[in-house]
Amino acid sequence: MGGKPANDLGMSVLEGVSSLIDKSLLRQTEQEGGEPRLSMLETLREYGLECLRECGEVEAVQHAHALYYLALLEQAEPHLQGTQQLVWLAWLEQEMANVFAALEAAYAYGMDAELVRGVNIFARFLQARGLYAQAEIHLKRAQQSASALLDSLGSATTLFYLGEIAEKG
Repeated sequence: MGGKPANDLGMSVLEGVSSLIDKSLLRQTEQEGGEPRLSMLETLREYGLECLRECGEVEAVQHAHALYYLALLEQAEPHLQGTQQLVWLAWLEQEMANVFAALEAAYAYGMDAELVRGVNIFARFLQARGLYAQAEIHLKRAQQSASALLDSLGSATTLFYLGEIAEKG
């Protein structure tokens, strides 16, 4: 039966990542109390994006990235208040660029329901960080999507956050 057992595949991924770190193509940083974090050089990210464009896979990858991060936002939502709040806010701080990219992709690819839900979760974080302009852009997009979906709860939530931002900004 074709393919490697899961353990071999997992080990080969780990070996591949280790090899990329050894060659300085990926950077690993340790997070206080958290998992190690990997990042790549901007030039490598741009090269990878160009390769995806050439083979026509950009949309599929951006869509999958958006679904992944929007699902993580859903997972984070119940923890943004209460005893785990600081841990999850720190995670949002680390992942802010990925969340913004996910929201941009959701908007670009017409993922209206996901956009509304994601923005309404992320808005509280943006507001707490004083990122009113970014929040307003995404909330206005979410408001349009919520209206198109006839999502009265999503629409009410975006309007609530827009009102709070207007009051503070």
